[in-house]
Amino acid sequence: MAERLGHADPSIALRVSALLRQHAAGVADVFARAIEDEAAAAVGNGLSKLAAR
Repeated sequence: MAERLGHADPSIALRVSALLRQHAAGVADVFARAIEDEAAAAVGNGLSKLAAR
């Protein structure tokens, strides 16, 4: 991967990759919380057909 990205030292590519994965996990957590909050609000407001089942 380092060669493909043009890094002279493979450790740079590994550090960047690790950093991106950490940020991606954080973004996924924020997105999941937003979806859960919206779903809870929809059920609470009677907007979800699944709540009636």
